[in-house]
Amino acid sequence: MKKTLFAIAASAALFACTSTQLTPEQAAIQKALNLELSYPAQVGSVNTLVLSEETTPLAGCPKEFSAAYKDYIASWKKFAAIEKSMYEQNYDKARADIDTFLKNFLSDPTNAIVTLKNEWPKYSADMDKAFAGIRQSFVELTTIATKYGIALPKKSLF
Repeated sequence: MKKTLFAIAASAALFACTSTQLTPEQAAIQKALNLELSYPAQVGSVNTLVLSEETTPLAGCPKEFSAAYKDYIASWKKFAAIEKSMYEQNYDKARADIDTFLKNFLSDPTNAIVTLKNEWPKYSADMDKAFAGIRQSFVELTTIATKYGIALPKKSLF
């Protein structure tokens, strides 16, 4: 009797373990999203953020996820071009403001964007366009991830 109960319990435990394991595609998506969420707090510039994103391993990700991630990077590149102009105008101020923006982006992206625009009104319209692209491509990226059963490990950025 004890052996039978043990076998049933072991089978149930084994089933629970195997039923929660990620497929290779899911694991690859999860890894890419986890890395993506770690980048803003680790970098001091949007250009460095883009460089970090470009090193994100996408091997094993579905093609549509990889394509969406590359579109997301392209959206950030547009903001990196704005950042470059900001540096040319006032390097020290731009560096401090971008650093603050990136540190606050994950916890409160809307406020981070509004604060940066208020500090740099000359670039406000360009930032609106860039951030609209970032939001749109991020939504597409996370929509594809959920199609494969993967959700962001925290609240959505947007």
